[in-house]
Amino acid sequence: MYCTMATGSWEGAGFADALFGTGRPVLLEHAAVRLRTLMMAFQDQGWSPDRYEGLGFAWIVRSHAITFVQPARLDDEIVVEPWVANIKKVTSLRRYRIVNGTDATILAEAETDWAFISRTRMAPQRIPPEVSGAFQVIEAPPAP
Repeated sequence: MYCTMATGSWEGAGFADALFGTGRPVLLEHAAVRLRTLMMAFQDQGWSPDRYEGLGFAWIVRSHAITFVQPARLDDEIVVEPWVANIKKVTSLRRYRIVNGTDATILAEAETDWAFISRTRMAPQRIPPEVSGAFQVIEAPPAP
């Protein structure tokens, strides 16, 4: 699997372990791919998990949604295109387009709504300007 971001790319093991005999990846693996993509995007902007932890903050998932358009196959090159759709006081919506890297066919479109929390209080925390300012908001999806 190959995932691209604005500032870099990474390769992973792929969906092979999540096919369950169907020849297609399952929802849980899609969520895991989106989480790994998000963590890499955070790190690209200087916000590693260690930095969040050191400041006493964390992101937690409020909701996930995914729409499957076309099936992925075992040996497909999968490209995950993430972007920040909005940043509010304590939440941020991240959207993802998952495409076949060979022919650019859209396989799925997804979004995850994240809440920013204080790790000590385990309650919503206003997103500090240094965090929100590190990410470009793209309201409309980028061109495929």
